[in-house]
Formats: sequence, structure tokens, C-alpha cells
Amino acid sequence: MVNKTWKYAIENIAYYKKIHKLENLPENFKTIAEYANTIPFLDKTIISNNDQDIFDRHKKNDLMRITSGSTGRPVQMPAWKSEFEQLKLSNSLGRKWYGISPGDKLFLFWGHGHLLGHGFSGALNRFKRSIKDKIQNYVRYSCYDLTEKNLLMAGDAIIRTKPLYIIGYSFALDQLARANIHRKHEFSKLNIKAVIGTAENFPFSDSRDVISNVFGTPIAMEYGSVETNLIAHTMPHSGYQTFWRDYLLEKIGHGDRSEVVVTSLYPRMTPLIRYKLGDEISFDDSSIFSECRKSIIQFSEVVGRCNNPVILPSGRKLHSEVVSHLVRDESRIKGYQFLCYKDRIELNIISNGNIFVFNDLCDNLNQKAKKIDKELALFLVVNNTIKLERSLSGKVPTVVYK
Repeated sequence: MVNKTWKYAIENIAYYKKIHKLENLPENFKTIAEYANTIPFLDKTIISNNDQDIFDRHKKNDLMRITSGSTGRPVQMPAWKSEFEQLKLSNSLGRKWYGISPGDKLFLFWGHGHLLGHGFSGALNRFKRSIKDKIQNYVRYSCYDLTEKNLLMAGDAIIRTKPLYIIGYSFALDQLARANIHRKHEFSKLNIKAVIGTAENFPFSDSRDVISNVFGTPIAMEYGSVETNLIAHTMPHSGYQTFWRDYLLEKIGHGDRSEVVVTSLYPRMTPLIRYKLGDEISFDDSSIFSECRKSIIQFSEVVGRCNNPVILPSGRKLHSEVVSHLVRDESRIKGYQFLCYKDRIELNIISNGNIFVFNDLCDNLNQKAKKIDKELALFLVVNNTIKLERSLSGKVPTVVYK
């Protein structure tokens, strides 16, 4: 499968045609070890610097993947709708391990509502989504506002709608469970099959135990990214199972941890070949490898993938996904970071234009903020900068407390 992806890339993608010729790379490989020792890494910086040459230009894209990640720099990847059929299959398989069937009622503790727009077009988009959700048996509830009042109302909604499973951002699920800990007897009557965390690690060492205790159900985790779709899913009483038919997940080094390096094995407009996601995963005695320990089949944990919430001057908490949704679709932003002060919220951005571009960008961001949260918009200050704060590991935290 690696040979098939590589052959497609060097025949259809300008960037890979170039490095194939310049570095005199082979057209196929006998082993994964040979492939890993030969092909250079791909990362967000390379994609940004080759944004017109990194995808298949022979067919028009249907949508755009937009990601930020630990570099603070948004990255855009054109994609086909067909790529998300793979995501549906992976989701179905991972949920099947917990007894979840297609059509089971889902409570989605999520965000994204403001992205549907406002006015007539926004109302029309919401109507269309409500019809689609009804067909799919989805119940949506915004997790942006993490105040106790909203968390209790979300608990009310769960009891009222009686879902068979719950999916949400991991931090938001932790806060939801802690706010509703007194209602675990009511939740136990619902016979919820699983609570599935996504987008980030659970924030505290006892998060999984608290959530499981409150909802009376197993806790599952998804692992993936905007760039990749779903790479792996936890199994009951075990660690993560890689969807190895869709992705090659390489083990880098010889210790009990590895940087995540992934190769996509299904048709994509922007193939990912030895792509460095910026995450780390860990291994234990139950981890499974193949091909001389080069390919990861099962692993233990995703290490350190957790973002701080945005804390507003009133003390209200907003999920960190607010940040990525605020800057979504803004190609003029090269990097960004939220700074939370007691009296204001600063959004530091690195823009790729002059003062006039920056002023227009500020107007757009302020208008978006008003649609997401009124208090956020009231206290938001946008700054143009040339440097973002980094952690000791060199990553750019999305949210920093000052």
C-alpha cells in the first residue's frame, strides 16, 4: 500500500515529482524499513511553503481542511468528499467495539454552530443541518460555554433526549461530568454505551474515572487530526488500535515513546507521506508492531495533547476550539495565540500583509467573535506580532494565561 501511495504521488503531485527527481528516489520499496530510511519527512511548514504544489491539481477540490496545530500557523489542505467516506468507516468500526450501531442516538457535545452563518443563509444552513441530524439521530449541544449553568443544562438535555452514546471534546466532557456528578443515578438509567473523547487528551489523571462513574459507562478515545481523519481508536480494556489499512504509523527511535509519523494509504487530494503530526505516543507491554517494529498496530497513549480553555474576565470558560474556529478560513494569518489576562483577551497574530491588510483582518475577527460569544468580542484585543510564545518543548500553546 505504501508503494501505491508513493507511485500516485510522484506521478500526480508536483512537490513529490520534484524531490523524486532531485534526490533520485526509487519508485518502490521492498520493506517499510527501506521506505522509512529513504523518504524525507513532511510537516506543516513544508506544506505551507509548497501550498500550490503539494496536492493533485488534476481534479477540483470539494472542500478545504484547515488546521493549526502546535506551530501556531494555520495550514490548508484541499480535499475530496470521497476522503471522508474513509472517516465514516473508521468511525463505525471504532464505535462497533463498544456495541454502538449505526442509527443509535448520539449526543454531540460540540461547537461549530456559528460557522453556519447568520441571517437568511445561516437560518437555511441550520434548517438543513437539523434535518440531517434528525435522519442520523444526532442531538447537538454547544460546548463552547463551560459555565456551570450551561453544563447543567447540557445534563438536562442528555436526560431528556436519552442518547445511547456521547461524543465531545475531552476537556468539555470532563467539565460536564464534574458539574453533573450529583445526577449519576439519573444517567445510569439511560444505559449509555460509551462516552467518547476527541480532539485532545483528558485534562486530569482522574478524568476517565470521573466521567465513567457519572455516566456509568466505558470511556473511549479517538485519535486523529483535521489533516488525517481518524488514525486510531481505543478498544475496551485496551489501548489504541491503529486503522492500519488506511494509515502507516511509524515507530521512530527505540524507546517507549515515538513521535507520530503517518502515511495515508487511501486516495487523497493531498497525500500525506511520512507526515509529522507533532504528537507523541507511548507504548507498553500490550503494544503491537509489525515489520521489525517499524509499523505501529497498537499503542498505549497519546502524550500531552491538551489545550487550556479560554478564561474570560468574568471567569467564564470557553473551550479552546473557539480559537481555531475564530481564525478559520483566514489565509492572511501565518500564526496566532490567545493570551488571557484578568481584564482582557489578547489575540496575537502574525499576518502576511501590511497595515491595511491587518486592519481589515481585525474587523473580520471582531465580527466573527461577536457571532461566537458576546463577552469574548467585548474584551478581545487583536495585536499584530512577529513572535509567539513557545513552551519548553518548542510548541506554541493555543491559549496562555497571564
